[in-house]
Formats: sequence, structure tokens, C-alpha cells
Amino acid sequence: MNEGARKERNQQRLSECFPAFAQRVEAVIRDLEDEGFRPRIQDAHRSIEDQLLAFKKGNSRVKFGFHNVTGSGGRSDALAVDLLDDDHPLVPAGEREQVESENRKGSALLFPPHYRFGTEDPLWSGQ
Repeated sequence: MNEGARKERNQQRLSECFPAFAQRVEAVIRDLEDEGFRPRIQDAHRSIEDQLLAFKKGNSRVKFGFHNVTGSGGRSDALAVDLLDDDHPLVPAGEREQVESENRKGSALLFPPHYRFGTEDPLWSGQ
């Protein structure tokens, strides 16, 4: 994705987030850009229907999550984003999350291991 399109996409996706959360994500994006990455928000808010479809396809482990949060009048107020490096969008999630977790210490955003898709954590596996 070209630079202008990436930045425009990020701004559009940030507008789907709860304002305080969007500010924190924006700060993380700036930090990553300063380190030479080109972070892209792949997804922010998801409708309940889209989340259920992702669950049924096996792309999500939850039927409702932080991506689905809405505010007053149904306004999108997502509390989660899917953030990836636009230059390497297919890097396995475990490797990417390890780098993000190490780089984001002190950012006030969490990258908990149990949110990684495919983990054997009983909380998320339905056991």
C-alpha cells in the first residue's frame, strides 16, 4: 500500500475507535514509524455480524470482543485494532507480537499472550 493510502486508512480506522484508545494507538503508530516500520490498521470496529462470521470461519475465538464495542447511538467505539507492518503483513503473528510486546513496554497498551489466535490457553479454547 502506498504511504498516503496507508496513513489515510489508519486515520479512518482510528475514527472507529473510542477516542482515548485511538490516541494511544496513534502514539504506538508514531513510535513504530520512528523505528522504521510502516504500521497499518487492518481492522478496527467490526459489526456483530462480521464478528460472528469471523468466529464461524475460525478466524476469531470470540463471538463478541473489543472490536465490537459501540457507544451512544450505536457509534463505533472499538477498543481493539489489528495492527500489522504494511511491508510484511504475512509475518507470523507470534513473531510480530513478540516484537510489539518488547517495543511497547510503557505504552499503556497490552499485547497479552492469550489474545494470540491458536494458543492453547484453556480460557480461549473452550475447554
